[in-house]
Amino acid sequence: QSIPKAAFDKLSKLGTLWLDRSALRRRP
Repeated sequence: QSIPKAAFDKLSKLGTLWLDRSALRRRP
């Protein structure tokens, strides 16, 4: 795997945060 684990963890964290934000927007 060419992608470092640290970078992958960062991307996954950002992805989860973005998904949580979108979910909160959908459910006021």
